[in-house]
Amino acid sequence: MFRDPALPFFPYSHYLRERFGGPVRKLCVDAGFTCPNLDGTKGTGGCAFCNNAAFSAGSRGNRRDLATQIAAGRRYLTRRYGKSEYILYFQAFSNTYAPLSKLDRLYRLFQGEPDVVGIAVGTRPDCVDRGIVELLDTLAAETHVTLELGIQTTLDASLRRIRRGHTWTESVAALDLAAGHRFDLCLHAILGLPGEGRQEVRETAAALARFPYHSLKLHNLHIVRGTDLAGPYQAGHIHLPDRATYISWVADFLERTPATVALQRLAGDAPPNLLLSEAWCHDKPGLYHDLVAEFHRRGTRQAIFTPATLPLAAGA
Repeated sequence: MFRDPALPFFPYSHYLRERFGGPVRKLCVDAGFTCPNLDGTKGTGGCAFCNNAAFSAGSRGNRRDLATQIAAGRRYLTRRYGKSEYILYFQAFSNTYAPLSKLDRLYRLFQGEPDVVGIAVGTRPDCVDRGIVELLDTLAAETHVTLELGIQTTLDASLRRIRRGHTWTESVAALDLAAGHRFDLCLHAILGLPGEGRQEVRETAAALARFPYHSLKLHNLHIVRGTDLAGPYQAGHIHLPDRATYISWVADFLERTPATVALQRLAGDAPPNLLLSEAWCHDKPGLYHDLVAEFHRRGTRQAIFTPATLPLAAGA
């Protein structure tokens, strides 16, 4: 095993080395999808925190074709990290929100590339049905596949507050559908949503721990320009956790996360020209060391609490 038993949590880089035997990196692409919370199916404004220009591989204004995106991504990642293999990450918007025939063709486009070892597909729980799951399961017999679900929180009041457009019940349905298949499952959660604090963070972690999943992305709520949260934040109506508080909440979450779940992301960030909240989210190495130090201070580690010892989340 590659994982370091001295570390108090399981990093995704270690999982990838266990799985592939060498360095593998995510290469983000924007395949031109939209979202039911944008196209009028469920809403037109998107989630209250959402400005895809803050995190997507491309934006609607300057998105390039996939082959060009991949070539540029390879050059960038090689310059920064050295030669590796790649998982193509369909990131921007809802990447299962299209007919199955289109998805099947799109997901297979670059399987023949010698350095592409898999795909990751980011989407919403309400954009997953049995057909999607069966397609991903079939693909997982041919290559490495990860389905990434933006759960964000298990509390319905919070989902309504951020205008997410789906419920915890819909998340549970997607989690149940995804269980027991050949693809990996990665769950996303946002810590620091309006109205949530330490207890709500713990409840979301405890609820997710009852489902089988392989990796986790945690995201600090940061405020970016062009979102519905920007105005209230600038007016002083939204208060975010500071760096130390956020790290303590991450430790709370991981203490309630199964030991087999690898941490893909500790915090998110945004381009400086868009970010309105504090910029500590850019210090990824520092946050990593802060989390290790927090676990050492507590004398705990990931999965110290098991699902059997945890109460159900309030939204469950």
